[in-house]
Amino acid sequence: MHKITSRNSQICGGSVTRLTGRRDYILVGLTASVPAADTCQASHRTPFLHLKKLFHARSLIVTGPDNIRRSLLEKRCRFLALVGLVSVSAWGQVPELNMHVFETPPAPISVTNITAGLDQDEMTSFQMVIFDPEAEAETLDEYPRHRRQVVDDFSVLVAGDIGYQRESLAWSVASADGAIDPITRVEWQDLDTWKLKGRMDIVSPSGITLRGDAGYAWVLNGSGQEAGFDGAPNSQNAGDGYSWDVSVGLGYRLQVGDTESVAFAATPLAGYAWRRQRYVMQGVEENRYAASWQGPWVGLDTSLTWLDYHQLFVSAQYHWADYEASGDWRQLADVRHPDSFEHEADATGYLGSLGYRYMRPEGWGLSLSFDYQKWQGDPGQERFYFANGEVVESRFKDLSRESVGVNLGINLQF
Repeated sequence: MHKITSRNSQICGGSVTRLTGRRDYILVGLTASVPAADTCQASHRTPFLHLKKLFHARSLIVTGPDNIRRSLLEKRCRFLALVGLVSVSAWGQVPELNMHVFETPPAPISVTNITAGLDQDEMTSFQMVIFDPEAEAETLDEYPRHRRQVVDDFSVLVAGDIGYQRESLAWSVASADGAIDPITRVEWQDLDTWKLKGRMDIVSPSGITLRGDAGYAWVLNGSGQEAGFDGAPNSQNAGDGYSWDVSVGLGYRLQVGDTESVAFAATPLAGYAWRRQRYVMQGVEENRYAASWQGPWVGLDTSLTWLDYHQLFVSAQYHWADYEASGDWRQLADVRHPDSFEHEADATGYLGSLGYRYMRPEGWGLSLSFDYQKWQGDPGQERFYFANGEVVESRFKDLSRESVGVNLGINLQF
């Protein structure tokens, strides 16, 4: 309840004059619906202002022993309140504001009322978190980029490696009827090469994976030897040459687990590859040999990722290849140049890779990997061209190629 302390207070257009004598309190408890203030028209504001003043008078102080005057004042206030309510009901279709005048003010809300009945552990669990958009943006920048891809995003991994590789290549030729085996045998041994290679994996939201990789290696050092049917080898320097390879593949990636803890992923792949080598033997004259391998392949990539940043990966591929080669044997004067002979055969090979990759939250990382490949050729055909135009066909056999390498790489994840 509130008291009106002004000496002459305007209430609903009337006045209450302060007199001397006994003070009585009139409690008012009314509920009314009035239009919201922002919808009132200027020409209709007067009754609402009067009604507002009436409702603000939670209690009236009337002095004097005259009960009749007090009764008249009560009736007057009630009549004006009724007039105000009728005016409100006739106001029309306007938004309404519901208001209730309480006889006594409600109890204040305090924090102790909220936490009443809770033990100390429950009280300490209440927390207030204020979100700062700028702070959230900074936190997002620190979150691992390779883990904050939305569902509809593509994932792209770009890797570049540099490494050391040691290679060997060998083949032999026998007479067509097999009476002389071998007619000649050629080997390139311990070819030390430096290799650059790059790889790109694009993974769609549904798991479809597109891969492309390429590499180039140049020979720094090595040796070679050629042995005739008499079995006496002729060693020569083989410190020159190069090799390159290109491969494309398509697959589907399957993943189990969460990379935040432990996740395993497997990607079956199929594709096509091209490989080429050019080696030399430097003796009295330089003998050159160029070979190409091309054909389809199938493979499987697996990876084990833990704690977001660490990954072990294993890759295996099986290749089918058409092998074609040509040689320019300058040490022989009675043969055709530059194509002294040609080789054709079917070959198969398997490639394997094992490595570790560490990815930084910014989306880049380092990797260390080991590669191995082994190729074998089926018996094929050799065509030997003499300078006078004569062609001799022989059996091409014992084709083999092997290499082992170690690589250090830089990886980028988008």
